[in-house]
This record gives sequence, C-alpha cells and structure tokens, in this order.
Amino acid sequence: MLRRSTSLSARACLCCRAVTTISSHASSNAENQGHDLSQHSLDRFPSAPPSPNHPEVIPHIKNVVSTVNIGCEVNLPSIASSNRNTEYCPERIDALIMRKRENETAAIVSADGRVLCIGAKTEEHAKSAIRQYTRIIEKAGYKISFSDFQIDNMMGTCQLPFGINLEDLHAAHSDMCSYQPAALPLLVFRPAQSQVVILISKSGEVVLTEAKKYQDIYEAFQAVYPLLEEFKT
Repeated sequence: MLRRSTSLSARACLCCRAVTTISSHASSNAENQGHDLSQHSLDRFPSAPPSPNHPEVIPHIKNVVSTVNIGCEVNLPSIASSNRNTEYCPERIDALIMRKRENETAAIVSADGRVLCIGAKTEEHAKSAIRQYTRIIEKAGYKISFSDFQIDNMMGTCQLPFGINLEDLHAAHSDMCSYQPAALPLLVFRPAQSQVVILISKSGEVVLTEAKKYQDIYEAFQAVYPLLEEFKT
C-alpha cells in the first residue's frame, strides 16, 4: 500500500503542475497579484505546532510551483540546441524544459517569456532556481526584466503514525470529501473555507495541495487532524 500511495502522491503533484500551468496563462491578463522578483520578500513560514498526541507529525513542503515573466520573447529551439539539460519537443509541449539536478528543480519556459518553476521546497528556493535558469537565457543574449513573480501552488506531505478508515470518514463527512476507491484509492478532503485540497490514503499518508503559502497548509492540516484521529485504524 505504501508503494501505491507514494505513486499516487507523485501523480497528484503532476496534476497540480498541469493545473498551475493552465491557470498561470489564464490569469496573465488578470489583476496583477505578483511582485518584482528582486524585491519580493520571503514570507516567514511559521513553525507548525505538533499534534497533541503525536508531536512528530508535521507537514513538510515537497513542491513549490512558481511563475515569473522575464520580459522578452525567447527562441526556444536556439536555447535548447546550445545548452545541456534542456528539452524541446514542440509536438509534445510547446515549451522548453530546463533541469538542474543539483537543486532538484525544473523550469518550463514558454516563447512569450513566461517561466514556470517546479520542484522547489521554499519560496526562496524557487526564486534562486528561477534566477539560475534565466541566467542561462540571459547569457544567450536576451535582456531579462523580472515581473509578476508569484507562488501558484505549494504542496506538503506527512505520514501519520496510524492508518485511516476512509469509508467511515467519507460516510460521516460526505459534504466535505469524495471517495471513489474503484477510480482512485484516496479520499479527497476539502476543508470548509479553505482552498487547500487534502488527499488521504488508508496507510495514513496525507498530501496537502493547492496552497499559496505554508500558513494555508498548516491551517488545513490542523483543521483535518482531529478527524483523522477520530477515524484512525
């Protein structure tokens, strides 16, 4: 079960990346909610208080998805042909994929100058990774001007020291969750008045996604934890 749930967590992460890519382009003409990359201050993530009965249980950030506009159009085939660790397959995705093994991140660069970074663990890590990727583009002769930096999605995970009875949890709180084990062996929980989506496995693995900051993950986890203890196995 652990191997199965881990695979599902990876799939959830990939789905969130795809949703983020679409939403970032869809909101490009919306009201500006971003900030200049060089001036954007790093939010002080609060330390999540441990649960009363299991002080070791806290959510850890696994993926921060961010976007930025570099202020210029980019010749994607040219960048791909002259740099290592890049991939450009327009028949599959009309964007350039850049990877950095040392910081475990990847960037998706579109021709219009929009850069999406995935795999970071903090906002500061995301900004640092974006600077490294855009420096490669800058060295190719492009004049970079950062704008509209924003966190599009933050995903956290934790492993509970007990399993969860998903059937009983769903039966008791069907207004806030969905569970279709034939299609997906995870319970999808949506806390009231929160944008965070929580995926829960029978083995006790919890994935929290669709957050914009760590505070969102912390509050959602604190809200759902009493229910998880109530339906533990």
